[in-house]
Amino acid sequence: MSVNSARVLAELRRFANPANVAGMARFGIAWAKDFECWADCDGLCIHLFRKTRFAHEQAVAWSGRREELVKRAGFTMTATLREEATDERHNVKKGVNWALRQIGKRNPILNREAIRTAKVIRAKDSRAARWIAGDALRELQRWKPE
Repeated sequence: MSVNSARVLAELRRFANPANVAGMARFGIAWAKDFECWADCDGLCIHLFRKTRFAHEQAVAWSGRREELVKRAGFTMTATLREEATDERHNVKKGVNWALRQIGKRNPILNREAIRTAKVIRAKDSRAARWIAGDALRELQRWKPE
């Protein structure tokens, strides 16, 4: 975390009302409803929201929502929560690979994002990550929308 972001977070925490924070956190209030474009959505998900303790829960919740950019936020969060890509256990890496491939076959936009994510995963210093990414890229780069 940069010095500037640490200062901003410290200042926000200083003014926080713990009761309000707990209530908002429980419902994810004000996180996604104000997205105006994909850049807002992706930027906040990639650089802020995925670093919260609610990231996994919100990724699941948002991916089931109807609003277009909120739903995108769910999939963006899912794609960016890629720390599990270095887990060497067989069923975990197969699950990560399956999720990446299935997300990338939903539509052309998600296909491009999944390919981009697979390339980031491939660059990790992990045999599991390289397998996950290589296998996913073979399928995603050949995929054509129906």
